[in-house]
Amino acid sequence: MKFSLTMTLRRQKNLNWNQRRKLYKQVYKKYKKQCYICGVKLENNFKTIDHVYPLALRGTNNIENLRPCCKNCNSKKASYTLRQFQEKYLIDEVIDSLYGNNKIPDSILE
Repeated sequence: MKFSLTMTLRRQKNLNWNQRRKLYKQVYKKYKKQCYICGVKLENNFKTIDHVYPLALRGTNNIENLRPCCKNCNSKKASYTLRQFQEKYLIDEVIDSLYGNNKIPDSILE
């Protein structure tokens, strides 16, 4: 089976290990082995493949929806879309810079 960057996958689990590995290598190469969220250079033990639009939200296994991602960003992103993830963590960073510990004081919430 020959893979191309425009190939659509119905399900990755239908691929055997060698096919999946070849596909992942194409994704890593296309994005220069960098996490698409934080930009860190990916090492073998810390790299994953993320779905930009999550499968849980009816995303696809289309290669255009796959991106290399470090384990840290991938676990934080979970099943958020990229936009939801950026909004959530941008807000957390602003709150943390203002109040520390990502916690808004109760007096502000009342």
